[in-house]
Amino acid sequence: MSNILENMTNTSSEAGVARQSARKALLVHWAAQLFNQQGYHNTGIDQILKESGVAKATLYKHFKSKEDLILAVLEKRHDTVMAHLNHYLEQFPEKGVMALFDAYQDWFSQPDFQGCNYIHAGAEYGTAKGTAQHAIQRYAAQHKDSVKNLIREVLQRGPSDRSDAQMNTLAEQLLLVLDGAIISAHLRQNPQAIAQARSIALCLLNARD
Repeated sequence: MSNILENMTNTSSEAGVARQSARKALLVHWAAQLFNQQGYHNTGIDQILKESGVAKATLYKHFKSKEDLILAVLEKRHDTVMAHLNHYLEQFPEKGVMALFDAYQDWFSQPDFQGCNYIHAGAEYGTAKGTAQHAIQRYAAQHKDSVKNLIREVLQRGPSDRSDAQMNTLAEQLLLVLDGAIISAHLRQNPQAIAQARSIALCLLNARD
């Protein structure tokens, strides 16, 4: 009998954990959708709760503040972005770093494209120069560093006479080109943004220091 009761308790506990996990995922999902559409400051907790159908007590069980929820959204988005970029690199290894431009073109063509979540987050939670960065701004910068590091890793896979310092500079330049394409495609609704970015990238790749 004790074994049966123990198994019932374990099953009930596991079901409770699964429900809590599902509710947390719902919160992150709906917060991501709303932040992408409306921005971070313009989206209130009450709207997230209404759309997700999750109780306020449950939200604060998982997240101490709205800022913690934003960080969770950005972390999940980071995983999605990096998986997307790596998928294109694996699908088109012969293209090298230029495969990333295909990945961005695919992203720009999506109906829910609203620019870069990290650029928006960094702008909304930016701090004055010389002062400590807000945790959200800091995470946004770390995401961009991850993309730059991925670019550098791809560059280093191919033959090159560039030094490590030159590779790092080139990776930084290509990240700037990609970020510029994001802004042009979103803010200026430029349909040629990624094509123009490709041209600039090829000039940088073919340049000799």
